[in-house]
Amino acid sequence: NLCAGQTLQMQTFDQTGMATAFDWYFDNGSGPVLIATTTLPMYSMDNFAEANEGFYSVVMRIDGCASNPSNQINVTVADISNEAPTISTLDNVLCVGESFILTSTVVPGTGILYDWYFDDGSGPQKVATTSQNIWLFSNLQVQNSGVYTVVANDGGCISQVSNALQIIVTDILNQTPQLSIANNGLCEGETVELNVAPLSGGADKYEWYFDDGTGAQLIATTDVPTLFIPDVAPADEGIYTVVASMGGCVSQSSNAINLVIDNILDQTPILSVEQDVLCVGETIELNSTPITGNAVSYAWYFDDGNGWTLIGTTNIPTFFIQNAGLNHTGIYSVTASDGSCQSLPSNARDIVVTDVLDQTPTLTVNNDKPCVGDLLELTASVISGGNVTYEWFFDDGTGNVVSTTTNIPTLFIVDVGLSASGVYSVVAHRGGCTSPFSNLVDVFVTDALSLNPVLTASQTQVCVGEFIHLTTDPVPGAGTTYTWLFDDGSGVAILGTTNNPGYVISDVTPAQSGAYSVIVKQGGCVSPPSNSVEVEVTAQMNETPVLTLDPPEACVGGSFTLISSTISGNNVVYEWYFDDGTGAQLLTTTTTPSLTIDNVTVNHKGTYWVLARRGDCVSNMSNGKKLEVFGMDSFEATNPTTADMPACVGDIVQLKVPVVPGASYEWVGPNGFSATTSTALLPDVTPADAGDYYAIVQVLDCSYTSAPTTVFVSEEMVANDDAFNLEANQTVFGMEVFANDVMGNVNDLTVSILTQPAHGLVEVSNGTLAYTPNANYFGVDEFVYEICSMECPDNCSEATVRLTIAGNNSSECFVPNIITPNGDGKNEQFVIPCLESGFANNRLKIFNRWGDEVFQAEPYRNDWNGTFKGKDLPAGTYFYLLWLDKTGNDCLSGYFTITR
Repeated sequence: NLCAGQTLQMQTFDQTGMATAFDWYFDNGSGPVLIATTTLPMYSMDNFAEANEGFYSVVMRIDGCASNPSNQINVTVADISNEAPTISTLDNVLCVGESFILTSTVVPGTGILYDWYFDDGSGPQKVATTSQNIWLFSNLQVQNSGVYTVVANDGGCISQVSNALQIIVTDILNQTPQLSIANNGLCEGETVELNVAPLSGGADKYEWYFDDGTGAQLIATTDVPTLFIPDVAPADEGIYTVVASMGGCVSQSSNAINLVIDNILDQTPILSVEQDVLCVGETIELNSTPITGNAVSYAWYFDDGNGWTLIGTTNIPTFFIQNAGLNHTGIYSVTASDGSCQSLPSNARDIVVTDVLDQTPTLTVNNDKPCVGDLLELTASVISGGNVTYEWFFDDGTGNVVSTTTNIPTLFIVDVGLSASGVYSVVAHRGGCTSPFSNLVDVFVTDALSLNPVLTASQTQVCVGEFIHLTTDPVPGAGTTYTWLFDDGSGVAILGTTNNPGYVISDVTPAQSGAYSVIVKQGGCVSPPSNSVEVEVTAQMNETPVLTLDPPEACVGGSFTLISSTISGNNVVYEWYFDDGTGAQLLTTTTTPSLTIDNVTVNHKGTYWVLARRGDCVSNMSNGKKLEVFGMDSFEATNPTTADMPACVGDIVQLKVPVVPGASYEWVGPNGFSATTSTALLPDVTPADAGDYYAIVQVLDCSYTSAPTTVFVSEEMVANDDAFNLEANQTVFGMEVFANDVMGNVNDLTVSILTQPAHGLVEVSNGTLAYTPNANYFGVDEFVYEICSMECPDNCSEATVRLTIAGNNSSECFVPNIITPNGDGKNEQFVIPCLESGFANNRLKIFNRWGDEVFQAEPYRNDWNGTFKGKDLPAGTYFYLLWLDKTGNDCLSGYFTITR
């Protein structure tokens, strides 16, 4: 019984092992019909359908013979794949411990099974199989909550999945709801909020009960776990409970909540102040946190140490006391009321009203040692608050006096003079408050700069015609000038004055050798002279270039770079010299301190130098650097084999390149050959090792590949069997038995006869063979020869030469007296040569020594190899009868031996 669309696979068993065909038949009630023929004992049909229902059988054939039909197999189709059962139940919400019955619509068919599945969210799992369309599940637990489905099964054929049925199992009857109140202790008119904590598995109905002392009464039913009681009154005071249910399952009664109505607001205001320390005349600002509700008012209280006094009431959470005096120092608080409930008092806040500022200004100055004529800037730290004024004081040693008053925290004194030296301070005023005195700032006005300038020169040794660049550190401040001085030994002279800290002397001469210095002026202040810098103007550089090579050795075809140390100054020219042993020669000049030479040859081997020129100045010659050049002619690969003298199989071949100190080697050859020494060995060579080998030689940064060296290996010779036909008493000279032999690359060889012919003589002369049969002999003769390489004597091969000597009449028909059917391919059959040349209508019988016939053939084709019924006959003597013409009476008889 198959499902529609499945594959029908049939097979039979061929007991003979000789069947050539299998005929497969189908009978739907109207008689067997051939549907297929196979060469294997099996047959399959894909997409099996109702039209294929019926009886199947098979007939086996051997050549033209057919067997009886096999047994019949009745194959039917079950197709419920389009059926979709529907399941239902009486109640899909159940209590723990209850049972439920799932009922499926009936799926037509015989022997239908119903597979019931459950999915708790982790995937459908089969939980039961019934032969009826109902399933009873007892003693339900919470973990049985989930989705249930059913699939009909007809012998492995599956229907569609049914509708999904959600089943909820609750243990609410074992749970006690936890009831809470959001705001117990309320004022009249507010709203009560009762809440139930979440229950395991949830609930779909909540019944709310109230007990005012006369017994619990149901007051409300909700489908959410919250109950609101608006506009509460004293009559709502009492005990509240709740019962939850899911379907027909009811929980325990909750804990009891005792609702109390009082007239105290559940909100307490928090008091904050804009400032807790104020000056006389300022405004006090008190702020309360806003209280929710309707018509809320705020009562403000003050305690100066004699008890709380109501000082005002507002409808907003803010209270102002303007033009505060010292008598407003004390403690403040606030309460809130919504008409029916009054809050508790807020926190208390201390406020101090004073005539002394709580901030002390800090005084700074832009320069406490200004020069005459500078700007003096005095700055006080900013005092918070509005309408602040600053009173400035000065004491030159005769007493502290008020200098001036400003509305900003800065005092400017322009074009300061020596009389401005003294001590400065400041106080701040805000309303009726005055700050303490600031710190004291001592200012000293002078007409001398306090700095010592430092002079530097771009070069202290300068070539004639170059320039001298003098610099000093810049001095901040307006109107700064720099006066440059020179002393050639005859006294200090002024070179010039600049507004920037640099001075350039161009196209210098030896007369400008000497000492240089600078002084700085700023306003009325003058610095002392700077340090003195000696500069020499000369025609000889004081720098000698240092030469390096990169790399220190070069490869033929590569490149190298000559690198000089950098010579200071501008317009420096570098002259490059080379000596190959015949004397130093100028190569070229560059404006950069390096020279790269490409396409190196061995002619670049030698010593290199460099010198530098800057204007008319010339440096000394640098150090010399010697360059080594490596070329490819140093690396030739060799091996001892040649085409005329190849290596023999198993020999050791040595590969060589010259040894170079410091070099690395990498050999490459056939079959993945590799080695890393200058001399490499090929041990136990075979013809597969023949071919080209080369070495890659790495010397420093130079890499060279040698020309290949060819390794020759003697190839294996293969001698192949030969066959010749000749007449009786005929001698064959110069037999070309080597024509079909494989010589490989062997040039010189030797020939020898391993086995002489039984019925003749073979001779070797100058590498050729000559065969002479015995007098009047005809039939088959053979001999074995061997060829060997003269260079590799172990490289040998042997072959058999078969000679067929024809006779003139039947009396000359030769019958062999021995055969050796041992599987070596030689003398395997009982061969009578004359049968192949004129006696095709022959007849042969062979008997054992007891007269039993073991073989007969008409005609005999020289193909018997000493067997009887497919099995080898034992070694021994056998007898034959041979009719060259089976229609005549002329019969040859004799015996022969089978040897294994």
